[in-house]
Amino acid sequence: MSSRALVAAASLSLGAALAYALTCKAARRRSLARRLHGATLHFFPLSGRAECIRLALAIAGIEFDDSRFAFGEWGALKPTTTWASVPLLELKDGTRLGQARAILRFVGEASGLYPSDALLAQRVDEVIDAAEDVLFLCNATGQGLELSEKIKLRQESAASGKIGSLLSRIDKFIAEHGRDGFAVGSSLTIADLWLFNISSSCASGFLDGMSEALIVEPYESLKAVRTTVANVPAVRKWYDEQVGKPYMEMLIQGKTLASLYKTFYDARG
Repeated sequence: MSSRALVAAASLSLGAALAYALTCKAARRRSLARRLHGATLHFFPLSGRAECIRLALAIAGIEFDDSRFAFGEWGALKPTTTWASVPLLELKDGTRLGQARAILRFVGEASGLYPSDALLAQRVDEVIDAAEDVLFLCNATGQGLELSEKIKLRQESAASGKIGSLLSRIDKFIAEHGRDGFAVGSSLTIADLWLFNISSSCASGFLDGMSEALIVEPYESLKAVRTTVANVPAVRKWYDEQVGKPYMEMLIQGKTLASLYKTFYDARG
């Protein structure tokens, strides 16, 4: 066989291998989506760590039961969970999945929102973990102090301390590793959903002293990600459908859930 023929044969073999790999990848996604169809997601009425999972399922067009239980029910439910925590995703066959980020990756695999490229997947996990650290810092700063002192410390940290420093690093990471309003690469991933949710939750008013002016406004790359996510058609539809639902009138720390969700809607621009 001539060298030209060998090259042609090798090209055909490579093309066939790539086509086969793509077919297998698509089949895996369809299989995971079928398993997720009709699942029940258990969480409090809040956005919290379940919100990204809700959005990923909505984007994938996977029907699920968004089970938001009252805070008073948690005592009885807690011992029945694997990790004494929620969110908890229960599949139709009774399989129970725990830990928010693990569930999100699982749903991301089914929805095409978790990269198959190992390096991109690592970048996605990396910035998700960094955003989780922001939530921890916002919540931990000033804990146990009088309200006025807690607010003072949180606002100082967000303006020029650890919270602000970490948000700046995240903003820089997005600028370096994402583009066109995406946090990693040039397409939507679970990292975008996580950043959207964490920034919205921290700035919502649920955490005393935190606001969009401190958590969102100084960070152009983060703002771009928020706008991208908020305007995904399935995300817009999801939030439009939540308006007027009974849980939105629940009071959390004297505020309605509808008011705490305002930052999620404001991101549309």
